[in-house]
Amino acid sequence: ISKISYTFLVTSMQPASGSIMGGTTLAFAGQGFGNCSGMEVEMGPDYVCAITSCSNDQFDCLTERKAREHVITNGGRHPELGMGYAWDRTELEVQPGDTVRWQWNLLVSGDNIGINIHQTSGGSNEWDRKGFTSGAKKLSGEFQHTFDILGTYHYASVPVDNKDLILKGRVVVS
Repeated sequence: ISKISYTFLVTSMQPASGSIMGGTTLAFAGQGFGNCSGMEVEMGPDYVCAITSCSNDQFDCLTERKAREHVITNGGRHPELGMGYAWDRTELEVQPGDTVRWQWNLLVSGDNIGINIHQTSGGSNEWDRKGFTSGAKKLSGEFQHTFDILGTYHYASVPVDNKDLILKGRVVVS
């Protein structure tokens, strides 16, 4: 089956700007839209626009920001213990709706050795009892959290070795 090409003309789009969070209804005017079946609208690499109504000379769509996933691993270098005992990124800037996935794998074993992730107040390494937590520490694992609200989120692990090695960092949602 050969490819089919179809040309349409866009003469205007209103409004010219909208929220970075998405949720803006855009109205496109032009010619040749048909019934919009199979038509997809992307607004650069970060946004899609879901068609809500359509005619041959106009369609409306609702913008939605494409969420991204960011991965943090324990592949960072600790000044004394070397690779695997620090996060590879201790500060990460994300946008609302993005997900952060922490992955870890310790190459040692022993009683009470492991990593977990929990939200802290920033002034302490203790779980703040309000935010996210991955549960009990494990030698290897992963945990993810989606950040929807603007702000700075501090996180830490319990002591990896039950002494003083704590992996910590922060996520800034802006």
